Amino acid sequence: MTAGITRRRFLAAMGGAAAMPRSFAQAARRPKLVGLLIPGRGAFLAPALAKLGWVEGRDVRYEIRRVAAETSAGDLDAAAHELLQARPDVLVAAGAPSVLALHRATRSIPIVCGGIHDPVDEGLARTIQQPGMNVTGLSYGLRESAVLQLGTLRALVPGLRRLVFVSAESDSSTVAPAHAAAAEQFALQAQMRRASEPDSVEKILATLQATDAAWLAQPPAGASIERIAGEAMRRRIAVHARNDEQVRAGLLLSYWIVHSDPVARIAALVDKVLRGADPGTIPFELPDKTQFAFNRATARAIGVRVPEDVLMRATEVFG
Repeated sequence: MTAGITRRRFLAAMGGAAAMPRSFAQAARRPKLVGLLIPGRGAFLAPALAKLGWVEGRDVRYEIRRVAAETSAGDLDAAAHELLQARPDVLVAAGAPSVLALHRATRSIPIVCGGIHDPVDEGLARTIQQPGMNVTGLSYGLRESAVLQLGTLRALVPGLRRLVFVSAESDSSTVAPAHAAAAEQFALQAQMRRASEPDSVEKILATLQATDAAWLAQPPAGASIERIAGEAMRRRIAVHARNDEQVRAGLLLSYWIVHSDPVARIAALVDKVLRGADPGTIPFELPDKTQFAFNRATARAIGVRVPEDVLMRATEVFG
C-alpha cells in the first residue's frame, strides 16, 4: 500500500467522521411536535411559544384536533388516540374533558393543560406541588377559591346559614363538591338543585323561601339571567354569579381568583417540557389574580349592607 493511497484513505475517513456530527446536529434540529386537543379555531399557542424562541416550521410543528364544547367522551377519546398517531413530543389540552381523554390515551407522553378545577380530584396528579404523573399545567385552585368566595358571601349576608347551588343538568364540573366542602367548613347547610330547562331556574329561585343565599354555578343554556336576577331581588336573595356579565345583569356578586395571561403561562410550561423537564416534577400553577365584580344597585334592592373592606377589594362595581 503506497503512502499516497494511505493518505487518501485517511482523509476520506476523516471527511466522513467530520460529516457525522453535522448529520447528528441536523437530526437534533428536527422540529418538535406539539399536539393540541382544543376548542375553537385559534392556534392560540403558536404566538406565545414564538416569543420564547420556538419558530414554527424550524423548531416546532403543531398537530391540532379541534373539539366542540358538547363533544362526547367517546368522541374525545377517538380524537385523543388519533392525535397520538402523529407521535407528538408534548400534548396540550384545555378543559377537563379533553385533558382526561388525553390522560386515558397515554401515561407516557407529557401533557400540559389549562382549565382544570382540581387535578388531584380528577386523578391527574398526586399533589399540586409534585404531580408525579405525565400531566402538569394550570389549576383553578377551586378549593382555595371556594373558601374565599363563601367567606365573601358570609361577609355580605350576616347570619348566613343556608345556601343552595343552582346548576344546569348538563354541568359536569366539580364546582358543587368543592363548594359543598367549603360550606361544611363554614358550618353552612348546602343543597344542590339541578335545572334542565331555562324556566326551571326561575322556578327554583321562586321556591327558596328558606334560603339565605344562592350560588349560580351554571345556568341551563338559554336561561335569562335578567329574570333570575329579578326573581332573586324579589325574594331578597343574594346570588353569587358565574361571571361579571351576570353581575352587570343584576346578580349580586362574582368573586374568582384567575390566572393572569394563562396562554403565556401554558406556553412557558410547554417550553420547559420541550427542553426536557419532567412534567411529574413541575408543580401545577395556581391562580394569581382576583376578579371581584359587585352590583351596588342589587345590594340596595335586597337590603345588603356592604362592608367597606369588601367593597375596596372589588375590581368592578356596577349600579
